[in-house]
Amino acid sequence: MENIALKQIDILRDEMKWWLNVILVTMSALIGGVVSISQDKLLYNSTIGIIGFIIIFFLLYSSFRLKKLNSEQLKLFDKLRRKKWK
Repeated sequence: MENIALKQIDILRDEMKWWLNVILVTMSALIGGVVSISQDKLLYNSTIGIIGFIIIFFLLYSSFRLKKLNSEQLKLFDKLRRKKWK
């Protein structure tokens, strides 16, 4: 049982790393867009606004997904702690 829980924790950690990378990419894209607009390299129009909303959506979705994965990981850690102390 412990090996299965440890494998699940490893899988969750890999998935959490992937979602953290998604957050970093979306944040860098958002910051790059803001800097480009502020330096007049890009003209702000509806296309840039739609892309900005999509980036913000991905940022929010990935943060909620990361929070869910973290709660699953904590549940598995609690299960392991209870199993070791019995």
